Amino acid sequence: MAGPLANLLLAIAFAAAARVMPQVAAGGLMRALMVAGVAWNCALALFNLFPIPPLDGFSMLLFFVPARHAVKIFQFRQKFGFFSLLLIFGISNMFWAFFWPVYSVLRDIAAPL
Repeated sequence: MAGPLANLLLAIAFAAAARVMPQVAAGGLMRALMVAGVAWNCALALFNLFPIPPLDGFSMLLFFVPARHAVKIFQFRQKFGFFSLLLIFGISNMFWAFFWPVYSVLRDIAAPL
């Protein structure tokens, strides 16, 4: 759970920095970057909670299943964890389905600059 927590803490730090940035010409760019940092870190925190093997959401899943199943799930993660993530996001469009809204927000923020 360190990954999502770190992302949320970074999002809070970026939000605090964006709040104190002036919206004048030079500060506007920095403020846009800070807002982008908030968006990306929030998206990464949510992404990290997906119950897919190498992500933290999969480790959380082990707390909610019976012990006999948790052992089998843990063994699966040890064998195929990273490859299952590559398979899911490499073959499907799930990756862009998740990150497209984040990209759209960042594009809209950067467009006026």
